Amino acid sequence: MMGFKDVFSLFCGSWNLYRKFAVSDLGDKELQEFADQATALSRKYNEDKFARDVVLAVIDEIDRIERVKKK
Repeated sequence: MMGFKDVFSLFCGSWNLYRKFAVSDLGDKELQEFADQATALSRKYNEDKFARDVVLAVIDEIDRIERVKKK
């Protein structure tokens, strides 16, 4: 179980990941950077289930945003 400080840090890291990539046009280079940063964020918390779920939610939302842009 993660402590409050870790959860706060996870939320901040997740927000920063979302903020950086949600408004960008993602090419191959940016997608790789996004994947690398998402993986690093998850690993930072030893792939704790909650951390993994939060990071996956950000990944899913970025994916949804990109699909809408391409329509």
